[in-house]
Amino acid sequence: MNIKSPGFKERIQKHYDSLTEGQKRVAEFLLRHAHESAVSSAAEIGKKAGISETTVIRFCYALGYEGFTEIQKELQRHLLISKSSLETFVESKRKFANGQHFYAEVMGKDCENITTLMEKLDEQQLDEVIHCLNEASNVLVAGLQTSYPAALWFGFALNLLRGKTRIYRPDTDNVFLLSTELDPSWAVLVLSFHRYAKNSLEIAKLAKQNGSKVIAITDSLVAPVAKYADIVVPLEIEHTSTLDITTALISVLNSLLAGYSLSNIDQVEQRMKAYDMTGDTISFYRQNGDSGENVK
Repeated sequence: MNIKSPGFKERIQKHYDSLTEGQKRVAEFLLRHAHESAVSSAAEIGKKAGISETTVIRFCYALGYEGFTEIQKELQRHLLISKSSLETFVESKRKFANGQHFYAEVMGKDCENITTLMEKLDEQQLDEVIHCLNEASNVLVAGLQTSYPAALWFGFALNLLRGKTRIYRPDTDNVFLLSTELDPSWAVLVLSFHRYAKNSLEIAKLAKQNGSKVIAITDSLVAPVAKYADIVVPLEIEHTSTLDITTALISVLNSLLAGYSLSNIDQVEQRMKAYDMTGDTISFYRQNGDSGENVK
């Protein structure tokens, strides 16, 4: 269960880097087990999270709360009004239903989401992602469920630009067999959003264990995948469904492709020339002057 409370999540985001390791475990437990935390005592949560009750209380103080009871009441309040990602997606469109320009208004909301991320994203952090991709011998791109189409698109495009880029395909790839190929020369980019597919987390975990550089693009600095990542790019848009985040996600991924292209302009130009030359010998449809004999 993902907490949608701006107060609770924003406080964690603000103070996360200054929290102790034990306090970070409290944050992760509360975010992953909201229903359970809403009815458990600080001592019970400490026991389940593998830390002391004192650490739970100190975590509350570190976030500016007077105690655990205040956090618990906030959890209870927001659990009453929280909805699934699909419900959020459908209900967010109802307000446009009677308008004259339904599709334009939906697209306008997508633009708002992109603008929100533009204001929040750390460009230096994205530069670090580009540096990581530059240094890697091989890149693995992984994303499942609603993230899978974005992973396919980004992996395909990045492979055009640099080569040696692989996309994790759940229908044919085995996570543990794949892990035998990963080593410190690899970079692994994982897309992981609400509901957090188990295989995506396993890939990040195994990549980390094998010394690979792990890049996580997710919806929170304290999402489950974050603890395995060397670089976390959080796409924080409050009260937005995972389906709606996809548009903004594609925009972020496109900006990374642009950044990679400019930082490797000579290499990319050579690959594009080779790609165009290959196109002369492969049956592509050409609009101008094509006799049509190669079109099947």
